[in-house]
Amino acid sequence: MTTLDIGACERPRHVAEPPPAVPGSRLCRGCRSALGAGLTGLPGLYEACGHALVPLPGGSVIGRGRTGRTGAPPPLNDAAVETRDRMHGVLASWAGMVVDERALTRAPARAVPSLTTFLRRHLDWLAAHPAAGDFADEIDGLVAAAERALNGDGRQPPRLGACVEPGCDATLAPFGSGPGRRVGCGAGHSWAAGQWLLLSRRMAGATPA
Repeated sequence: MTTLDIGACERPRHVAEPPPAVPGSRLCRGCRSALGAGLTGLPGLYEACGHALVPLPGGSVIGRGRTGRTGAPPPLNDAAVETRDRMHGVLASWAGMVVDERALTRAPARAVPSLTTFLRRHLDWLAAHPAAGDFADEIDGLVAAAERALNGDGRQPPRLGACVEPGCDATLAPFGSGPGRRVGCGAGHSWAAGQWLLLSRRMAGATPA
């Protein structure tokens, strides 16, 4: 890694009086720390978006409820799908740059956990690269996009109809945020993201309640 003179943080987000960069880096301490944390958290966000099979607060979370009984699969959460695709593309692009410019003989597997592990391994080099500010902005953008896809727009979560558990007439609604989001009712029945497809089928009448 080339030794740099101590200058200002080069992240575009600093529009006035950017803080000083960490020695040997083009990023300030806060941006360098946020970049590492963002890379660490991306695999979990990627997986959580994969569980977001259906739209989030502000739309129908599990489908049309028990009244439709069409048996149709729930609609995809387009924001989660697009975020996963973007996450994979951005990480693969930066990893490819590292491989090319450092003349490495082995590239990481083209999977988000492998890509983030690889980029974290070369984080000091990336933080000193002329494109460090752009890299930090893109990683921050991926984290923000995933959180928006998972959390929705902050409006009141929609009610989804009656609980599917026998004898329960409480109303289902989504609650929580991020990877811990669940769908549940006031009586205490709840389903994690990985169980939503089964719940959707029960609500549609595709499987016995």
